[in-house]
Amino acid sequence: MLKTFNSGIGMVLVVAADRADEIEAVLTTAGEKTFRLGTVTPGEGVRYSGRLR
Repeated sequence: MLKTFNSGIGMVLVVAADRADEIEAVLTTAGEKTFRLGTVTPGEGVRYSGRLR
């Protein structure tokens, strides 16, 4: 199910790690709620850890 559906996530931005804080601040100032979903790492496939809220 996680591979097929977005689990309630609206829009996803993939940004460079060194710009994440800056972009998050801009979005928050604009009234958007932000959530960090994870990181992109080398390798094949998708791995989930933690739990869904």
